[in-house]
Amino acid sequence: MRKGNEIKIKKTNKYENTSVAKERMHIENYEVTRRRFLEISGIGAAGLLLSATGINRVFPNSDKDIRRVLVASDLHIGKIDDGQDGEIWFARALDDLNENVGFVDYAVVLGDIAHDAQKSELLKYIKIKDESDISEWFELAGNHEFYGNRINNYRELLRSEKPYLHVDGNIVWCFLSDELHSRPGNITEESAGWIKEKLAEYDDKLIIMCSHQLIRGTVDESEKPPLNFHPHERIEEILKSSKIDLWLCGHLHHGRPHSKKDVVRKGSTTYMNIASMSHAYGTGVSQSCILEMNQGDKFITARFRNHDKKEYDKDNEVLIPTRYPIQAAENVNKLVPGN
Repeated sequence: MRKGNEIKIKKTNKYENTSVAKERMHIENYEVTRRRFLEISGIGAAGLLLSATGINRVFPNSDKDIRRVLVASDLHIGKIDDGQDGEIWFARALDDLNENVGFVDYAVVLGDIAHDAQKSELLKYIKIKDESDISEWFELAGNHEFYGNRINNYRELLRSEKPYLHVDGNIVWCFLSDELHSRPGNITEESAGWIKEKLAEYDDKLIIMCSHQLIRGTVDESEKPPLNFHPHERIEEILKSSKIDLWLCGHLHHGRPHSKKDVVRKGSTTYMNIASMSHAYGTGVSQSCILEMNQGDKFITARFRNHDKKEYDKDNEVLIPTRYPIQAAENVNKLVPGN
């Protein structure tokens, strides 16, 4: 966590003059008005007023702490679409972030990094990310990391496909990779048990789940078997036994702006599809999400970025309620390896 005067940027660029606390924030089955957000999140009017003015500071100029996290998915390095390889779309997106968004504490990548799981593709990913202004990266494996039975390349160059945790103060990130080579996601009984056990240990913290595939019955197209995680009952057991604030996923490529179909709230969990950072499979646009977390707030701000236009989607900012006030670590990072 860095104070305002410690932010390092290449170019200062204030957000457009829009309030994060919009008159209506659309979450499917959960159209959140300002008044309703106050009710569900448990913060007072003064707290909402503070966030409405404070979050608009892209580069904080006071002592108020802010954690900024890039969430990206489906880079598909090695696949050419719209005349460019996935590595070019990835590099251009990071250039946009470096030049126009400012300091990002760390990045989360939700799989399908290497289109054919080739070592050369993963090495390009590593080179580009290492040359960016983001120093810490956390990945998970999508179905493409298994192509040609080449999952060992991912294991050798990045990490295991087993689930793991990243603990940042009272924010716990749980990474669930695909564990078999198939378009639908697959979670083993052993991994499901490990996740339930670990999330129970961190029950007093904010939980953010990350997966490549969708969770059935949540965001757009999540009912389609090739797109969601299997076996469904194991995912349902995790949801029943754990209090999850936010579940992030990729896998579904869409070229339209984000909408209420991509951010759905069920119970106390918000589900969000991040879309693709490449133009792969006719997506036609490079997108990602920036999560902003202000110390002490009981919500996360999600801002969707169009890297081709180098701008945020101003009509679809979302406030995600959290169970506890955010308390990110002064010195990030504790990793809890998987089973």
